[in-house]
Amino acid sequence: MADSTTPNYGLTLPEVGASEDTWGTKINADMTLIDTQMKASADVAAAALPKAGGTLTGDVSHGDNVKAKFGAGDDLQIYHDGSYSRIHDEGVGSLILQTNGSNVSINSTGKNMGVFTKDAGVALYYDGVQKLATTSTGVDVTGTVTADG
Repeated sequence: MADSTTPNYGLTLPEVGASEDTWGTKINADMTLIDTQMKASADVAAAALPKAGGTLTGDVSHGDNVKAKFGAGDDLQIYHDGSYSRIHDEGVGSLILQTNGSNVSINSTGKNMGVFTKDAGVALYYDGVQKLATTSTGVDVTGTVTADG
């Protein structure tokens, strides 16, 4: 009967009662292989993010319909469905956008659609041109106001 190997790492299992003069060489080779595998496993584990905390240092790519989910019941989902980019809120309470900056701007290809300015007003635009704005005294409208009723 000849030497055999272990199924996972391919370590040599010397035949019992045979090749006694080469057992040391075989065991040393196996120990080197085990050491290499353990070092690789430790390096991979050290590079992995912990289950809590940690910092990503690169981009995270999600394919179409792959959702970033937040909350115990997947209350908030952010994804692209192949046609539209979506922020989907199913949780209780409100969806709140909060900034420490001076304003929140919604725009498309460099054209403002809406600007919300901290401690000031809100401006709404049509095709990049401001049409409605809140002021300290009320509302300013540029153009015609049409009302029903």
